[in-house]
Amino acid sequence: MRIRILLCVFLLASLFSQSQDFSNKGTDFWLGYGYHVRYVTGSPINGQEMVLYIATEAITDVTVSIPALGYSKTYSNIPANTIFTTSPIPKTGAQDARLTTEGLSGKGIHVTSTKPVVAYTHIYNSNVSGATLLFPTNTLGREYYSVNFDQYSNEGSSNCFFFVVATDTGTTTIEVIPSKNTQTMVAGTVYSYNLTQGQILNVLGTISGNNGVDLTGSKIRSVSTGSGACKRVAVFSGSGKINIRCPNAASTNSADNYIVQAFPQSAWGKKYLTTQTVNYPRSYYRVCVQDPSTIVKLNGTIMTGLVGNFYYQFENAMPNYIEADKPIMVAQYIPSQGQCGGTGNGDPEVIYLSPLEQNIGNVILNSTSNFQITAHYINVVIPTGGVSSFRLDGNVPSSAFVPHPELAGYSYLRQNVVAGQHTILSDSGFNAIAYGYGSAESYGYNAGSNILDLYQYVTLQNQYASVNFPATCKGTPFKFSITLPYQPLSITWDFNNSSSLSPNTNVVNNAPTFDSSFIKDGKTLYVYKLTGNYNFTVPGTYPIKVIVNNPTSDGCSGLQEISYDVTVYDKPKANFTFSQTGCVNDPINFTDQSNGNGRAISKWQWNFGDNTIDSVKNPIKTYTSPGTGTYAVKLTSFTDIGCVADTTISLPISSKPLAKFGVSDTTCAGKTIVFSDSSTIVVGNITKWYWDYGNGNKDTLTSNAIPRSQTYTTVNSYTVTLIVESNTGCKSVAFTKTIVVYPNPVVDFALPIVCLPIGAASFSNLTTIANGTINTVTYNWNFGDGGTGNTTTGLHNYNSVGPFTVKLTATSINKCIAEKSQTLTTVYVTPVASFTVTPETCLRDSTLFTSTSNAGTGNTITNWYWNRDFGGTGIYKDTLQAYKYRYGIAKTYIAKLYFKTDKGCYSDTATKTLIVNPLPTAQFINSSPLCEQRDILFTTQSVANAGNINRWYWNMGNTVVNNFTNNNPFTQAYLAWNNYTIKHMVETDKGCKSDTLIKVLNIRPLPKVGFVLPEVCLADAAAVFTDTSTIADGSQAGFAYNWTFNVTGVTPSPIPATAIIKNGSTKYNKSDNYQVKLKITSAAGCIDSLIKSFTVNGSIPVSNFEIQTPTSLCSNTPVQIKNTSTVDFGLVTKVEIFWDYLNNPTAKDIDDTPTPNKLYNHLYSNFQQPATKTFTIRFLAYSGGTCVNIISKTVTINASPKVQFVTMPGICLDATARQIIQATETGGVAGASPAFQYYGNGVNTTGLFTPTVAGVGTYPMKAVFTSNKGCQDSVTRNITVWPSPIAKFGISSPVCEKNALTFTDSSVANFSNIVTWNYNFGDATNLTRTNATAFTKTYTNSNTYNATLKVTTDSGCVSSIFTKTIKVNYLPVVNFSLPEICLPDGRGTFTNSSTILDNTDALFTYNWNFGDAANTTPSVLKNPTHQYSALAPSGGYLVKLKVTSNNGCVDSLTKPFSNVYPQPKANFKTLPVNGEVCIGDTIRFTDLSDGKTSAVNSWRWNFGDNSSVTTQNPIKKYSDTGSFLVKLFIFNTQGCVSDTLSKAMVIHPYPKLDAGSDLVVLEGGTIPIKPIYYATNPVFSWLPMTYLDTPTIANPKTTPLFDITYIVKLTGIGGCSVFDDVKITVLRAPLIPNAFSPNGDGINDTWAIKYLESYPGATIEIYDRGGQLVYQSTNYPKNWDGTTNGKSLNVGTYYYIINPKNGRKIMSGSVTILK
Repeated sequence: MRIRILLCVFLLASLFSQSQDFSNKGTDFWLGYGYHVRYVTGSPINGQEMVLYIATEAITDVTVSIPALGYSKTYSNIPANTIFTTSPIPKTGAQDARLTTEGLSGKGIHVTSTKPVVAYTHIYNSNVSGATLLFPTNTLGREYYSVNFDQYSNEGSSNCFFFVVATDTGTTTIEVIPSKNTQTMVAGTVYSYNLTQGQILNVLGTISGNNGVDLTGSKIRSVSTGSGACKRVAVFSGSGKINIRCPNAASTNSADNYIVQAFPQSAWGKKYLTTQTVNYPRSYYRVCVQDPSTIVKLNGTIMTGLVGNFYYQFENAMPNYIEADKPIMVAQYIPSQGQCGGTGNGDPEVIYLSPLEQNIGNVILNSTSNFQITAHYINVVIPTGGVSSFRLDGNVPSSAFVPHPELAGYSYLRQNVVAGQHTILSDSGFNAIAYGYGSAESYGYNAGSNILDLYQYVTLQNQYASVNFPATCKGTPFKFSITLPYQPLSITWDFNNSSSLSPNTNVVNNAPTFDSSFIKDGKTLYVYKLTGNYNFTVPGTYPIKVIVNNPTSDGCSGLQEISYDVTVYDKPKANFTFSQTGCVNDPINFTDQSNGNGRAISKWQWNFGDNTIDSVKNPIKTYTSPGTGTYAVKLTSFTDIGCVADTTISLPISSKPLAKFGVSDTTCAGKTIVFSDSSTIVVGNITKWYWDYGNGNKDTLTSNAIPRSQTYTTVNSYTVTLIVESNTGCKSVAFTKTIVVYPNPVVDFALPIVCLPIGAASFSNLTTIANGTINTVTYNWNFGDGGTGNTTTGLHNYNSVGPFTVKLTATSINKCIAEKSQTLTTVYVTPVASFTVTPETCLRDSTLFTSTSNAGTGNTITNWYWNRDFGGTGIYKDTLQAYKYRYGIAKTYIAKLYFKTDKGCYSDTATKTLIVNPLPTAQFINSSPLCEQRDILFTTQSVANAGNINRWYWNMGNTVVNNFTNNNPFTQAYLAWNNYTIKHMVETDKGCKSDTLIKVLNIRPLPKVGFVLPEVCLADAAAVFTDTSTIADGSQAGFAYNWTFNVTGVTPSPIPATAIIKNGSTKYNKSDNYQVKLKITSAAGCIDSLIKSFTVNGSIPVSNFEIQTPTSLCSNTPVQIKNTSTVDFGLVTKVEIFWDYLNNPTAKDIDDTPTPNKLYNHLYSNFQQPATKTFTIRFLAYSGGTCVNIISKTVTINASPKVQFVTMPGICLDATARQIIQATETGGVAGASPAFQYYGNGVNTTGLFTPTVAGVGTYPMKAVFTSNKGCQDSVTRNITVWPSPIAKFGISSPVCEKNALTFTDSSVANFSNIVTWNYNFGDATNLTRTNATAFTKTYTNSNTYNATLKVTTDSGCVSSIFTKTIKVNYLPVVNFSLPEICLPDGRGTFTNSSTILDNTDALFTYNWNFGDAANTTPSVLKNPTHQYSALAPSGGYLVKLKVTSNNGCVDSLTKPFSNVYPQPKANFKTLPVNGEVCIGDTIRFTDLSDGKTSAVNSWRWNFGDNSSVTTQNPIKKYSDTGSFLVKLFIFNTQGCVSDTLSKAMVIHPYPKLDAGSDLVVLEGGTIPIKPIYYATNPVFSWLPMTYLDTPTIANPKTTPLFDITYIVKLTGIGGCSVFDDVKITVLRAPLIPNAFSPNGDGINDTWAIKYLESYPGATIEIYDRGGQLVYQSTNYPKNWDGTTNGKSLNVGTYYYIINPKNGRKIMSGSVTILK
């Protein structure tokens, strides 16, 4: 169940958020004791409680009262910034405040406070708990809609509800339209109620069982009672208990109550952004509209399916953007635990979301674990621009903001937080929800609930206010204004006669005119201002009432009362602090400490006393000049409501020296480097020099008279730092230079192999240098034959074989020099290529190429390069010495070869020509038609293409293969019709074979000719021949017929003699023998024929037959007759026989193919009485269709006996002889003597059966009865000789003492069933059994026993005795010891200690079961090792050892095992937290490891730089840059080792920076500053910024008016910064006097040329009137005193030529010497 128990659980109040002033912070609240299921259920009933939570920001008195019930309780002096819980609200007796039934009651609860507070109510019972934020009375509205949900619960009396509280004095009339039936109201019906202040209308939805109606969409509004204004009401919605589940989900036991205060419709918005909740990403949403025509879009798609003309509902698991063209309200529903794909803990939750228009900038909330809440989350939606300023508890949140996928410019955060109080704030307004989960518990709320009427509000205006908010400060002038969404007919301002307001006279305007208007969300808003300024003199809260006459018809009769509390604050107090060194050019951090006295300081104006200003809250200021020594800094602070305060503080500033030094040009290792100080200071003196040479050596000096020097022996980069300090204690910025001590090159090169005649040699330069500047090293080669070179790779052509001495000299970029010499002896002469090739081949045949080249003495060929089609498409390929190649095109080819030796030398090229011949083309034709068994003519038409064809190959597709040496046509016949694949290939005299030509011949079948000859005599009218011809392909419908009826030409000829119809017919004119022929042609043209012989019989047949053995005929044997019929010519063609013509004249046998003397059989019905019967046989003989003759004869049949032979019983093999008596005659036929005789194995003719003669088995016995007429009958029956049973049994294995042996019977009955088993076990025990089921027997001691068995069958057969010797073996005695095991390794060895009495334990086999469900692998080792992956379950792992002896005897032992210890958990933190520092900085590591079951006693740190320590909390300083993976694992006192925790430490380098040499620029000129630097992600900052175009780039330009020194700060990756400076000297135009008076009076005694001394290298030449040079100077180090060569010149005019150089033109003119 959800738990939302304390304010700190769901505290969304931003007590200090200024955007909350029109929302949930106030001094007056109304609420009710909402319905709860425990009112009527539970144990005990009425076990719920209701309390209030009050959040304060100042010391406050709070009164909770129920005026109509006489309840009131005041809580005094509640401390500031606390959360206070009231006593429970009364629930019994006369002051019972519970809303238990539907209807009106005076149970409104009133909360007032002396200072603004945030209030909540909470109704709870154990884990059925609900709470809501309360809205101050002045934020309430007049129109509401109840938003609930589908009312399902897990218990009854869980009604859906809403209730309305009248909050204003007088009578409040409300209209209620319920969306569903309630306990007293009908859905859709308008109900009107009059309420007085504090009265409540409670509405309960109907319910059936556990489920009830959903009251979503019920409308509640306040209406006027006539001329009065509509009054404000508070509305709350909820459920006594509800569960929320997805469609088609089963009901759930997870349910909870909820209560939530409804937003007035005036506070709805048009834009909402949603986010998924953690673990339960799939939520329900309801989007509520006031106007059904509102167009609502979900993620850009217009929504459909408006429910009840009020809301759209959807559910998904993604962020959403919901927008509308008119105001809407959105509710988000978190499902019950386990529902909708959610995982883990949770419970149903209802959260009303705020629109983007109602955002907030600062929220304080507290996530608590009360009532088992274990996980807490905050979701935030914010404009992306506000992400950078967003802070959670003062820090950037650990989770990342994600761009909202549905609305560009917005991002969202889902952040898990720990239990406790949290603050979230941003420069941009945001929307937030907070929620948490426990087991079947949850909380959730809107964490920033503005309820501002977006279109109607009062504003206090002054020139500095930044919010539209009715608040001001005492003594601060302001103007009143009101913003309305309509133009009222009148406006009345009621100031309540406040003595603290001046003026305080009420203002009535019956014809108001708006001062301005603007459009918001498509709606025009009008602003009406009161004239004149107003002023409050005393802080406090003052009620202001505005009554406006609204001309629109909205149920309020035109008059609307708008009440606001004006909050008057004390004036703010401006104050600030600063941190500084007191030195010029050092940044000074100013921190605003102004106190807004209850309001936020929203604007700042800083005046730094040097004509510079700033407007940020906490500026950073750098003074570039000490000025007079102090600066007056003034701060003016403005609150958001326009109140102003200021303060001024004096700030002392001193001059700061500028550190600088030069470095001698010594770059190679081991060379002394000299550092020369050139630091300066504008005012004062430098008194200290702090040197750090970067190699561990440091100096602190009080004089710079002697240059410093250092010798660096190790190649490295050394950062040398100088800081100087003035006599006032100001230290300079550290001036650094990176001194790179460069290594000398290490010269090396590889000698090449050189091949003549080109002789090109390439010497691989293997020179290295330790600092990686190899690409800047320069080289000088001496190739030993007079040639030289200066390339990196030595390239030279030799023309002889040498040897040559080669020398390489390398000079690094830093002028470090080294050299090396080697002797070249590998210059080789040119090898010669040759090869053989098959001169002529056929296309597709392989051509053989074989190299016959010779590489020369001492060389071998390593690569052959063949071009098989030189001049064509061929390219050279590296292949083998000899190979075959198949060309794809027939033509003449040119092949070439060159090769490469093992020395890398290439040969010349050998060339040969070869021919590839085309293949011949095979072709043939054949004759038609194509019929089986007929010759087909084949003719070749093949073409040679090259040469001549000399062989023709044929495969005829029927196993016939022809190999002809000529092209003569030939024939081939196919025996059966089919498709035959003919293959034809030819070969030329060049050996080229064609492709095989393949044709498929469809050989058609021949007709299969057949017809049926008619049987005719000369007297018949016609002979009709019936065609039966077929063809295998079924095409007989296409047959053509040709009949010939008289092939042999008998005369007279039949008429007609031929026919072409299917069934030919003719009339013969003579009895004779004829031949008839039928020829058929198939549809495919295939022909076949058939000739048959045919007789035309005579017309006079003679019928006759003979009866066989007529005197001994029996009724059970057939009667047989012989055909003796004849005809005058030809044959008898048919006979008909009637066997009992007198009694059955229609039954006959017909023979259409009679022959002379043919026998016919007939079996009459068998009979035993009377003794004889007589039958008439009628016989007909035919010679044609109409020619027939008839004869009849009689036959006498004797009665036959009938034998019955019943089944004979079986007999045992060893039984005595038995007489067979089971056969009898049943027909009453007289028998011969003897009548019965018997035949069979083991029986004599009289029927005596002897079983021993017959033997075991089943035998047929035949009984034969003979009558006195010689007629016989017989029957055969079987007799079985039963074998004796065989006794046998087996026993289970192994045979072990104390173990039950299973005796298994394997006796064989051989016949019938064994019914008795008699056992003797050999240990003085016996057993008689009556079934064969297995049974057990236990031998208590090891020994050898003889056991016997005898069995008897139910037929009385008894077996011989079966004996088995049984050896009973010893059992092993099992035991083992248990290890101790640490996870996650989980391995431990179990030690076996099992024994056996026969001392055969060495032959034991083992089977271990370690009781580990996660690793079920057993072991068969004696002392196995097993690996566990988890702690032992309750009761331990059950470890079982089963031991089997060499005789198979098994015993086992099970022990519980719990000594599996969890793996300790390594953990640590670093300072700095992110593990990123600049090189040389310290990282502190703090061990946070958990030893789990015992204390940690050992640590193993690896810092990723080949260093490690074993202390618990080490401190590390890295000497190199990069990312270092720090690893820690630990041991506890049980010896268990933890996992290894790895964290990356990033050590950033300091950037390299040299601001460059000092620069000069002509006055008015611009010069770029070009420092030399190296940094990753460089960020520049130049100070002062004076004269610079852009002070944040690498190369700014300056146009200085005066000399200036710039300090540049370069910050690289990781925030590592270095400093340097550069001085810009402004070469001002020299001021040249036109006269001076060198008279020694101390005034103008010399020619002083101002600014000329700043021009390095400037020259001056002075000439007299005669052109004589009288003075010249370079750099003008001393002013000219009017002398030449030490003698004074005469008064007069002289002429000068001044060349200032440095870009300034030559200057000339005259100067006059005066006296």
